[in-house]
Amino acid sequence: MKHCNFCNDAIIFGGVRDADGQYCNSRCQDQAAARRRSEQAMRANKVQAIYTVQGVAEEMEVFDDKLTITPKGALGFMVKGLKGTKTILFFSINGMQYRKPGRLSGYLQFTIPGGNESKGGLFAAASDENTFMFDAKVDDVVIKVKDFIEKRIKEGRQPAPAQTASAADEIRKLAELREQGLLSEEEFSNGKKKLLGL
Repeated sequence: MKHCNFCNDAIIFGGVRDADGQYCNSRCQDQAAARRRSEQAMRANKVQAIYTVQGVAEEMEVFDDKLTITPKGALGFMVKGLKGTKTILFFSINGMQYRKPGRLSGYLQFTIPGGNESKGGLFAAASDENTFMFDAKVDDVVIKVKDFIEKRIKEGRQPAPAQTASAADEIRKLAELREQGLLSEEEFSNGKKKLLGL
């Protein structure tokens, strides 16, 4: 049985295939492509993290549009396994669960499509790849991270502003320049994307 390259669910009815793998549906394919683009941009630009938080056996880095959770040390690899760094794009987060640390560790758990987040409390959450475990000394930073992510998710779900006539006029001008041979197809596409805010 084949499995989706993004969510790892079993592919029952053919799925969707591209040069990078096979996916259970087009949403997983789109999210995998967005993750690849984001990771490529991060490598190319060496993007600086907005927050870096050391957890119990892992490190969480928060960027403008995503976060990463990386197991650290022997304990991190014993609990999370050898999967390496997990990247979670903000637009793919459906929900977050925050547990305040007390005598035991706290956690910030992310619900994403295709994810198998644990529902068994603290001990099950410890092995969940979509969960960041932390202790009381970084709780204030984790709350800031949670608020930041919620804000970015909310901003990302705002409806796009209506296009103005001036943007349409500018696109027409770019098309005319392309037709006259003064712009390449790539320059036209880039200019159009910029005008549309994509």
